[in-house]
Parts: sequence; structure tokens; C-alpha cells
Amino acid sequence: MKPNFINKSKLLIVDDEQSIVTELEILLCRDYEVHGFIDPLLVEPFLEHHDIDLIICDEIMPEMRGSELLSRIHDKYPDMCKIVLSGQAERDDVVKAVNEGHIYSFL
Repeated sequence: MKPNFINKSKLLIVDDEQSIVTELEILLCRDYEVHGFIDPLLVEPFLEHHDIDLIICDEIMPEMRGSELLSRIHDKYPDMCKIVLSGQAERDDVVKAVNEGHIYSFL
């Protein structure tokens, strides 16, 4: 018997590359209710009307850094779990992102 996921955890993906958002949505939509954004400026208004359990966010985006977005979100939603993904981060950037964004994990 398949498990019933009527009450799936809600996940938000933020990355400026649509292909990454799409691939993560495909990978995770079976187990999570997934919402994807390529524009981090649209995330805060969305959160005002939706309960989200976890945010997976790119660190380096043109509009703002992921750690900045997650720090702003943390002020309003401190219990939300936050993960940053980045393929091009220096050690100091990682430490700063974790401290400023109250990030659970930096991958």
C-alpha cells in the first residue's frame, strides 16, 4: 500500500536558474508539496499567504544573495528550516551565510 501524502511537507525552492528549479521540483514533488521561484524578490510576499516548512535556496543570485533572503525570512519565520545550495562559494562566504541566514545546512 502506498503512503498517503495528503499532508505533505511544504518546500520552497529559490534559484535564478529555471533548469535547477525544475529539476529539484521533479526530484522532490513525489514526497513534498513544492513551490519554485527564480526571482527571490517574490518569495517574501508568497510566504505571507503560505505556510512553508523548508526553503532550499541558491546562494549567488543577481537580485540578492540567498543568505540575505534567508536572514530576512528568519526574522519573520524563525522556525522555518533553511538550506543553501551553491556550486561556487568560498569558505568565508559559507560561514557568513550560515551565521547571517540562520541556515540549517550549506551544501
